[in-house]
Amino acid sequence: MHKHHFTIILIILFANILFAQAANRYKVLPFENPGTKRLLKTETGNYYFYRGLPEKALTLNTTGVDTIEIRSFSYGEVRKPEIVSVIGKERKVHPLSLKERKGDYYIYHPFSIDIPENTKEVKIICYDRSIYMRAFSVLPPKP
Repeated sequence: MHKHHFTIILIILFANILFAQAANRYKVLPFENPGTKRLLKTETGNYYFYRGLPEKALTLNTTGVDTIEIRSFSYGEVRKPEIVSVIGKERKVHPLSLKERKGDYYIYHPFSIDIPENTKEVKIICYDRSIYMRAFSVLPPKP
């Protein structure tokens, strides 16, 4: 009986290790010119999210980065939430979709931006002042 339990525990342990290595990992990318910040308290922890100064873009250093993920929330209901990314001279609008609501906060689904090679910086613009965001670099899974 003990061998059977031990074998099952080992199988579950190895499956978890393999799954953890195959999953994407994330590293926080700091904004070079953050405007104001707001603390978002969740069950997993407390995190600062940032917004740019009025009509100013937040700049990310993307040297050596292939993909970034933007996570965002707003502290009030936004009629048409969207974030604009500027890579080189190309502007792309990313509409945000609601993931969940926690109290007064509206948390949106994260979205990914593929970064072309040799791109040194990406500008992130949000014209709505109630939306805060945080950028993450998507690291490749461990081999």
